[in-house]
Amino acid sequence: MRYLRPLLFCIFLTTRLLVNGQTMHIKGVTQNADDGEAIPNITILTKDGKIGTATNHSGEFSLSIPHSFVDSYLFFSGIGFKRDSILITKDTNEYIIK
Repeated sequence: MRYLRPLLFCIFLTTRLLVNGQTMHIKGVTQNADDGEAIPNITILTKDGKIGTATNHSGEFSLSIPHSFVDSYLFFSGIGFKRDSILITKDTNEYIIK
C-alpha cells in the first residue's frame, strides 16, 4: 500500500507525457492574395469541426491537433471570402493562407 500512491503518480505522469507528445502545433497567417494584407476573424476548423480556432486582428492563428489529423484538411472560412482548405502534413507546421 505504501508504494501504491507513488506508483500511480508515476503512471499518471507517463501517460500525460505520451498524450502531449502526440499533438502537433500548427501556426500561420491569413493574407489577402491581392495585396498581402492580413485577414482577421477567419474561422479555421478540422474536417469534423471538433477542433478549431479563429485568426486574430493580425491574421495569425495557432492550433494544436492530434497527429491523427496529419494528411487531412484544415478549412478556412470568413464572411465575404471563398472557403479554402490546406492539407496538413507532418513536415510543415507553419502556413501562409492567401
